[in-house]
Amino acid sequence: MEKKVRIFDYNDTPMEITIKDFENVKEFVFKIISGDGVLTVIYNDNSKNVFDSGEHRFMNFYDGLWCISPKDIDVLNRMKDHYDTDELDELDN
Repeated sequence: MEKKVRIFDYNDTPMEITIKDFENVKEFVFKIISGDGVLTVIYNDNSKNVFDSGEHRFMNFYDGLWCISPKDIDVLNRMKDHYDTDELDELDN
């Protein structure tokens, strides 16, 4: 099964990504680096896939990091911009 998720870059341009084998996902790690969303997908076999919305980042300021369970991944689709993190902050992971 595939799952579509949206993340934003520092300019609030959305980037839609497709997570393959969603049923085999163990956890997600979501970071905001210099305003760019970066999603790491960690599968049950501990393999990883990284999606980075920042193509030309020349500095790395860490603005936040969240661990997200597969059941809560739709929180990213509800974000309105790259700093709309209130719902992420409330997750019980």
